[in-house]
Amino acid sequence: MLPEPGFTFHGRDVFAPVAAHLSTGMAVEKLGKPIDDFVVSRPKEPHLAGNKITGQVIYTDKFGNLVTNIARSYLRNVEEIRLDHIRLKAIVDYYSQVEEGVAAALIGSHGNLEICIRNGNAATSLNVQKGDPVEVFSSRPVVEKNWTVP
Repeated sequence: MLPEPGFTFHGRDVFAPVAAHLSTGMAVEKLGKPIDDFVVSRPKEPHLAGNKITGQVIYTDKFGNLVTNIARSYLRNVEEIRLDHIRLKAIVDYYSQVEEGVAAALIGSHGNLEICIRNGNAATSLNVQKGDPVEVFSSRPVVEKNWTVP
């Protein structure tokens, strides 16, 4: 590793030098002590009841998009998405389907529902943060026979 890695940019300061050493044949045991007390953290699963899915914002990406824990596979027959005082009637396929500065819902690159503002920052504009609830209402019950969920 670098003699004095920074507190940020671990990909550059820690992981890249380690990967370089490993690629030249260094034994993994030389990198340090193994750890066995790590914690695997998973976001809470959304709650499904009747025609409603209740999820939450699990993080804000670098553009201010609000990423939820509601996977695409849950989203059938969506009639409305509620995020506090915001009401969205549809899920768009891409940002330019709404006017600049308008809030929208879409499926992000990780396959989860996201709330965004075209050419804006949804987190700051909507005053929403990690853990805030997101509700999705469908025209049919969200828990049905043969319904496949992640």
